Amino acid sequence: MAIDIKFKKILFGNNVSHAHNKTRRKFKSNVHKYKFFLQEYNSFITIKCPASMMRSIEKMKKPY
Repeated sequence: MAIDIKFKKILFGNNVSHAHNKTRRKFKSNVHKYKFFLQEYNSFITIKCPASMMRSIEKMKKPY
């Protein structure tokens, strides 16, 4: 099973107040630690990946 690892970058934008003042802000990616069991090596691995990549992995694991 081949998985494309998508590394997300920090996006930049503005905080906009009610008075329409704009200050710069960062949009950080939703990164979590996940543990996967690899049957080939009979062990667990831990990776840090965004939640969007985790959803893609879960979709690949489901049998059709």
